Amino acid sequence: MIIVNSMLEAYSYLVTLTVSSPDGRSDSISTTLTSGPVGSPVLSVSTSQTKINFNSKLELDGLIKAYNAQFATWSVDDPSMSISEIAFTQTSKVFGERDTRVGVMFPMSIKPFNLLPQKTYIFTLASSPVSNSSLIAYGTISVTINSPPSPGIFEVSPPEGISLITKFSATLSFWTDDLSDYPITYQFQYSQGPDSDYVMLLSYSEKTSAIFQLPVGLLTQEYNVSCKGSISDNYGAVSTVFSSIKG
Repeated sequence: MIIVNSMLEAYSYLVTLTVSSPDGRSDSISTTLTSGPVGSPVLSVSTSQTKINFNSKLELDGLIKAYNAQFATWSVDDPSMSISEIAFTQTSKVFGERDTRVGVMFPMSIKPFNLLPQKTYIFTLASSPVSNSSLIAYGTISVTINSPPSPGIFEVSPPEGISLITKFSATLSFWTDDLSDYPITYQFQYSQGPDSDYVMLLSYSEKTSAIFQLPVGLLTQEYNVSCKGSISDNYGAVSTVFSSIKG
């Protein structure tokens, strides 16, 4: 899409691209364009990750074009955060005229575990001529931090049985998430004790239940066996629940 001679100075415009599938799923990416005064730089901000998990690194790309040296800086709309402390990369930098005339990239990378789930952040790249800070321009982008599927129910029955004979049933029910996070997939495992690895019963699939038999539990655990259910959305955010049975 190309916009020519139709933007008013000092106004901001939100441009959104939405992609939809025939089954009703959709996802969107948005960016804000601000028309600055004559002589201000041209900025664009983009990312391939408009929704990420809180344990993922966020990568933002900024592009600056101008006819003079520029001072550029990144910021975030959360006043409780110091962006220079949560970023892997520089958040402020001076670019020479030789670079800005051809267009210079100013990327930023945010460390994992610093952005809160279920929250949307607006990141802003600002740039102005070193010789005239009043000719400032802005580029912004919104990023949503994904959360795992919300709590449902994990049921394992019967509560006790005979090893290698009783057929146990494990079911995960009523787990939900944002429509754009589907499909939800489910995994079932068991462990005989805190020092034992979890053994796979049913790897990630859209099946919400599993039928299985168990080996005998350990005497040190009073024959209790730990069953583990994992619920994942299509971004890989996982909720984990446990249930104990006697086998």
